[in-house]
Amino acid sequence: MEINIKRYSRPFYVTLIIFGVLLFIVAPNLIRMVQAIIDWQFLANLLPISPLYLVMTGAIWGIGGLIVSVGLWRGWPRMRSIALWCGAAYVLYYWIDRLLLRSSSLGKSNETFVIAASIIFVGLMVFALTRPRVKLYFGETHEQ
Repeated sequence: MEINIKRYSRPFYVTLIIFGVLLFIVAPNLIRMVQAIIDWQFLANLLPISPLYLVMTGAIWGIGGLIVSVGLWRGWPRMRSIALWCGAAYVLYYWIDRLLLRSSSLGKSNETFVIAASIIFVGLMVFALTRPRVKLYFGETHEQ
């Protein structure tokens, strides 16, 4: 007896989220990691914390974002909910990191924009990943 599993094509919203993760999470964090290694001595003299923090957080979010992107691309089961949780965790991390490393009034100058961008980011992630076709792509056929 043969079991026939229908595989749905990747929805546009999933592709959009993948490119967003690669562009706004993976690339900046891998660049952060590499730049912290290259400019270690300069950053050690400038920052109140060790550049190791920049290297580690850059690596964690860069590699984590790559894993989420691949999981979304391949339609791994449960990756939809993992991506939602990771998106919320990234916004929380971003704000903690921003408050931890902010040392000048220049960082406060675009705070309204960053707050709006954070809300829009989470809202778009929730909207895109809760569409019925997206749920079907990840093999979810009923509400959880």
